[in-house]
Amino acid sequence: MAEMIRTEIMEYVAPMFEQIMARMDTLATKDDVAGLRQEVTELRFDVAKCATKEELAEVKEDIAEFKAEVKEDIAEFKAEVKQDIAEFKAEVKRDVAELRAEVAEVKEEVAELKVGLAEVKEDVAELRLDVAKCATKEELAEVKEEVVGVKQDMRAMAYDIGELKENYRTMDGKLDRMILFLGMPKS
Repeated sequence: MAEMIRTEIMEYVAPMFEQIMARMDTLATKDDVAGLRQEVTELRFDVAKCATKEELAEVKEDIAEFKAEVKEDIAEFKAEVKQDIAEFKAEVKRDVAELRAEVAEVKEEVAELKVGLAEVKEDVAELRLDVAKCATKEELAEVKEEVVGVKQDMRAMAYDIGELKENYRTMDGKLDRMILFLGMPKS
């Protein structure tokens, strides 16, 4: 009878011993491995000494308590991870909203610059008409100076537009990556 109980106990705890032995490779030092082997040996010895059903029941109860604690720890960990993911998603959504607002601002600035560029083009056209009407060299020099100023303004505006377009592409790319990461629909 005692031999049968010992056999039942060994069958019951054998999977635990296998798990412990499998995890020994991940321990930090040889001393840790040696200590774990000693604990396993002692457990086997203790299990081998069990001779009564009460002792077997006690061992099973201890194992059940241990499993319950592990399940509780896992449930807490899952809840924490779920909370962290929810917070991260909320933060990313706020970032996406901010990026969308920045993209809208850049679009607005580009539109304003396009209007300004159109105005400069109109000024150039008017200056060309003025040049055609010029009668003296002084008037022609004056108009040329204005044209040079207008061209400089146009270059500056073209540069600003280029920077804004680059900023827009960068923000749009970031926004697309964030939307893709979150699995959100593009709007």
